[in-house]
Amino acid sequence: MTAEPIKPHYSFEDGVHMTARRTATPSRSIAITAPVGILLLTLLAAPLSPEPYFQSFVFLAIAAIGLAALIWLRERFSGREPKGVTLSLPAAGLVLLTAAYAVQLIWSVYPRGALEWILRAAAAMIVLVLAQSTSSAQVRRQLAWTVLISGSLVAGHGLLQFFGVVPNLLANTPNSAGRIPGLYNYANATAIALAVSLLAGLGLALQETERWRRWFIFGASGLATLTLFLTLSRAVLYGLPIAVFLALVGIDRRLRPAALRFLVVSLAAPLVIGWGLANWGSPVVSRLIDAGPDTQNVIARVQFLKDALAAAADQPWGYGGEGWSRIYHLYQPVNYVSKSPHNHYALTLVEAGVPGLLALLFALLSALWLGFRNRFDEEPMRWILVVAAAMLAGHALIDLDLSRFGLWLTLWMMLGVALPLDAGPVRITRSWWVPAVLCLAVLVGAGRMFVGELAYQQSVQAAMSRRMDDAVFYGQRAMELDPWNSSALLLMHTPSNLRKAADADPLNPLVWESTATLAVQSGDLEKANTAAQQALDLQPALLVHYTRLAEILAEQVDKSLVANDAQTVDGFASELVGLGGQISNRIALVQSTPGQWSKEQVGWTDVLRLHVGKGLFLAGQTTEAEEHLKMAQTGDGATGITATMWLHALYARQGRLDDLETLTPRPDASILGSALYRAIADWQG
Repeated sequence: MTAEPIKPHYSFEDGVHMTARRTATPSRSIAITAPVGILLLTLLAAPLSPEPYFQSFVFLAIAAIGLAALIWLRERFSGREPKGVTLSLPAAGLVLLTAAYAVQLIWSVYPRGALEWILRAAAAMIVLVLAQSTSSAQVRRQLAWTVLISGSLVAGHGLLQFFGVVPNLLANTPNSAGRIPGLYNYANATAIALAVSLLAGLGLALQETERWRRWFIFGASGLATLTLFLTLSRAVLYGLPIAVFLALVGIDRRLRPAALRFLVVSLAAPLVIGWGLANWGSPVVSRLIDAGPDTQNVIARVQFLKDALAAAADQPWGYGGEGWSRIYHLYQPVNYVSKSPHNHYALTLVEAGVPGLLALLFALLSALWLGFRNRFDEEPMRWILVVAAAMLAGHALIDLDLSRFGLWLTLWMMLGVALPLDAGPVRITRSWWVPAVLCLAVLVGAGRMFVGELAYQQSVQAAMSRRMDDAVFYGQRAMELDPWNSSALLLMHTPSNLRKAADADPLNPLVWESTATLAVQSGDLEKANTAAQQALDLQPALLVHYTRLAEILAEQVDKSLVANDAQTVDGFASELVGLGGQISNRIALVQSTPGQWSKEQVGWTDVLRLHVGKGLFLAGQTTEAEEHLKMAQTGDGATGITATMWLHALYARQGRLDDLETLTPRPDASILGSALYRAIADWQG
């Protein structure tokens, strides 16, 4: 008769010891290998990144990842570790994503942006492979501790922002009590980072046996929850209960009472406190129950998605990295500013095309599936990290989280350590130089771009401090180190720099706007006209482009009238009339687009009515011209005076003596005796 083995009662200590026996590594050990240590330190520093203002941290972090990978490869192929590199299905998906961005260098609208996303995708692949290769209960605990401590840093800073102790970095002003952006400079990105740290705290609480550590975990997780609520991020607050439910379903049922105690202390209680603080500081809690489909938040995201799909339909193979920020102006019916369509998968579709989107989805879904299939009930951390990654990836459907490199890195590291060591159809054992060359290229490429970005940042800061010699020095250095960076080229508006910027970034309206401004200053109105028209064509929803082009055309009209160049006057007058038609069409489009948009929209202004009225006058459309000029006459300063002069000429040509007598204010003798007035009065167009 065979005796049945005795099944001991399961406890937290049992879970830790079972994990330790299986991995042959004491779970309480704090030893961290150099490659993993570099990744964890990079992850810990991620919230301190100056994104989205500067990308210096991104390139430094990618360079650090390349260095960590080279160290790891040396250990792998020097006999210290099992030889070879396993390429899992998710890693293969990231290889394809990297290749998609690399191919788009051929036709990308902004090659420098494409290069940046090649490095981002390659870094994600390296992190996944390295994390999977070192995957163990110990490494998962180290990652969870890093995420929790990082979340505590973000949460503490967020509370200081809430009470106005530290400035709101978005506006560089003290933050009033209310919604807080946090260290990620965006409330929703801060919120999802805090939600991930809360789940990491749950996993640690279920495995930690030391009392003081457990209390620290409870406290840090509670702090994260409190600040999470004060971000007032509806999607995260609504999605977190689903993630918590999935985490509870996937762990051993004997651990659920302890998990529920953790949630009561570190989730429920801080939420109650947060509700009270938000009500005390500001009446914005109503935001949490205002999530209907007719809210501006939802309307805007739907519009972003429509514009992204329209752009992708025109070029399904993608526009290259940072392509969205270059082409969305062409599709937006109203003026809005958004560096992302608030959906990372739509962003990938626009920039990496259909192949890139399929590669990203394959990498994510296969990683989540492998993590789900290979979870271990006796080690809840693996499953909880998979849930946290799924929550982060899911939230990216409606926001721009993964454009923040720290969250992009967190996602792939969590998925990597949740995968089993041997989950991969391909293993590289002999061609060690292939991954080595890739990692070295990532290290060198990111390092160079980091130095260039740092010089650019120093130039901007020097200019803001009015240290112009330093600004010029660092700006020149930035252009030499990173010649494709149009932002560096636009630091100094010289003809040479603007030509280079136009070559490097031809779909950037700012390049052509700056070119037009410089051309006006130098008196080259023909060049200014061309550049202003290009800026308008690239960004037809922005009012300032219509105004600038109208002013340039009007000045050309005045000079041609005085020179008695009838053919040229006719041409410029036709352009002004056409511009008026564009304005009317754009106004109709704005009015037919739902939502209350915060940015200034295209509409008739006194200046535009004056200049379009001139064009109508010269084109013989006097009724429409009079209507525009009368409205422009109420304008301030030179606009009203000029409109009065043109009205006087119109009435004089038509012999309307009564209207001339009642015209107020009446142009003085100097205006009526000017060469321009005589040319207008004598115009025979």
